[in-house]
Amino acid sequence: MKPSLVLWDWNGTLLDDVALCVDALNRLLRIYHYPQQYSLAQYREIFGFPIEDYYIRAGFDFSKNSYKELAYKMSLRRRSSSRRRRA
Repeated sequence: MKPSLVLWDWNGTLLDDVALCVDALNRLLRIYHYPQQYSLAQYREIFGFPIEDYYIRAGFDFSKNSYKELAYKMSLRRRSSSRRRRA
């Protein structure tokens, strides 16, 4: 069956996913052995576009890990966080 309607939720429009994003960021920082962890308020202070600049504000060092690698891992972390919250 072909879908007649597709809904796209753009980060918080329909689903408040900011807690998932904070969790994914903090887990990724731990995986890559960065000492900093962010609260919700701190996350809101550093988040922004372009995403590459947000990663730099979060403290990632692209000379150690590429933006492409980190972005891919972040997408996996967010999906994993989402599945854990639904369980």
